[in-house]
Parts: sequence; C-alpha cells; structure tokens
Amino acid sequence: MHPDALAGDEKGNTRFYSGKVLISGGGTGAWNLSDHQSGVAADPNYRRGAFNTITADGKGTPVIYMGASTGIISYLNANLKPEQIEELLSVANYLAAPYGTAEYTLINFGVEGVHHNRVNGVPTFTEEGKKDVQAQTFPFLTAPSAVISNPGGDQVTQDYAAWQAANVKALTKPIFWGMNYSMPPAISAAEAAQNVSDTVKECYRGKKKVSEVQDVVASWRSGPGERLKQWMTENVLEKYGTGQ
Repeated sequence: MHPDALAGDEKGNTRFYSGKVLISGGGTGAWNLSDHQSGVAADPNYRRGAFNTITADGKGTPVIYMGASTGIISYLNANLKPEQIEELLSVANYLAAPYGTAEYTLINFGVEGVHHNRVNGVPTFTEEGKKDVQAQTFPFLTAPSAVISNPGGDQVTQDYAAWQAANVKALTKPIFWGMNYSMPPAISAAEAAQNVSDTVKECYRGKKKVSEVQDVVASWRSGPGERLKQWMTENVLEKYGTGQ
C-alpha cells in the first residue's frame, strides 16, 4: 500500500487518506520491517495496510482458514538412549526460549558487544555479527511461538496487530487441521489438481472462459477428486476424525 493509504487503527477500523494508493494482492508475510524500511526509503509517508476480510458477495460472515500449527518438524531417532533424548530435548527447550529472553537474544543476535549492540534498546548487528550470526539456522530445529516484532518500526507492529485483532473473529479450523499424514504420489497429484489450477490461471488472463473452468472442475470431481475423497475417508476420516 502506497503512502498515506489504508491502515487499521487500534480498534481495527479501516482508514483512508488522501494521496497515492496502490492496491495489490498477496499475503501478510510482506507486512514487515523490511517492507517498511524499503518503503520509507522511497517515500517518508509510506505505510502498508490491509482491508478487513469480506465474503465474495459482500454478505454473510467471512472465513479465514487457519494454517498449519507448525511448518517444520524435527524428529529424534527412536534408537537413541534415554539420556541422549533428554539432552536433545533440553537443547530444544533452550532454542525455544520466548521472544525477548536472554536466551532468545543470544540465539538470534549473538553476544552483546561482539555481535550486536543496543541501539535505542534494539539489538543491532555489528559487522562481525552480520558475518557470524546465522539467525535463521536454529529456528529450523525448534522455535518459540511466533510474535509480531518490527524493532524500529513500531507503526508496522501496531497496524498489523490491529488488523489481526479485527479479523480474528473470522478464523476457522479447516478439516483435518493439525493432522500430519502422507499421501501416495497418485493421491497427492489428485489433491494438487494441476489441470484445474492451470485453467483458472488461464481464465484470469482471458484465455479461458468461466464455462471451461466449470467443465474442468466437474471433470476433476468425478475422477481424481473422487479418488482423493475415498482415500481421505478411508485412511484419515474413519480412523482419526476431522481434526476439528
């Protein structure tokens, strides 16, 4: 969103301002400190915002499906000795120290005075820290609960948190949420529905008609979709439930 554009206030309300506005599609992953820094470098008035969720027809209650509760899983070898497992779990516990703790700061910013210094209270890398600290390595093993943190970009955190607070009421668990299962290749390909996805994209670009999208969806439902439904029913639903 371009300068003086659209943002949620502390109550999650949407505000419009005069000035240039650029509206684009995408996820909230771009709503961060890096985006803020590059934006204000180009225009001091830059501020990103987001519309509150709406339904396709503007009626009823919108739905936002929850993402996976975790994205990467670390496994321990079942053949390890009990004391080895306990040691590894203690390491994982240390790496999962909450945001703002001494452990968290050490893991993500290194040693103060060597790898980082405090600038207005914010850990800031030294030249040595930029070379030696690999802040994105350890989270692949284990990490604390996610937080909204944009040191030096307080407005970003306020706007993003306000938007979340205003839209959390639409959050819904999708079917099979939080369940970890692996599909055989043929079923995985059916779930991907590549032909449907490609046809939808072609429709976006004006190369396919809506009727053609409807036809390919119907074809998928009666073939790959039916096989997917049967596999999920027999191997997940009937054995473990819906996950909701």
